[in-house]
Amino acid sequence: MKARKPKVYVVPVAINAKNVCGREWLSRNPGGSKDDYETYFGGLTVAELNVFKKKSAEIKKKCA
Repeated sequence: MKARKPKVYVVPVAINAKNVCGREWLSRNPGGSKDDYETYFGGLTVAELNVFKKKSAEIKKKCA
């Protein structure tokens, strides 16, 4: 039986901490899988997550 290819991670368009982080992660990991990203995101510290929350708030503010 053929092994399935992992799904390549595609960043959703919504502006939130997870997607902002995903854009940065994908730029450093082109062709990275969704599972790899979920593992990476799940391993972020609270401080790292707060950085992405702040960035997403700044983006939302600019778009408002």
